[in-house]
Amino acid sequence: MVVWDPPIRDYQFLYHELLPAIETVQRLGYTDFDADFLDSLIEGWATHCEEVWLPINLVGDRKGLKFEDGKITMPQEFKDAYR
Repeated sequence: MVVWDPPIRDYQFLYHELLPAIETVQRLGYTDFDADFLDSLIEGWATHCEEVWLPINLVGDRKGLKFEDGKITMPQEFKDAYR
């Protein structure tokens, strides 16, 4: 079983300390966007990666993409994950 610890604190540092994420989003008119909301987005992203993308990571490595007749085909698991 593959284990991955999402870098939540790294992303919190990036978006809270290095990038003006909150101010930028608020300037776009989303005045309710605050640090708590941003943290919930980061935590939701981490959960999504752990529950959806991590399990199919090995599938992507083993099956890979196919390029035939000018078209790229992805494994079905990737298509399902996008839904």
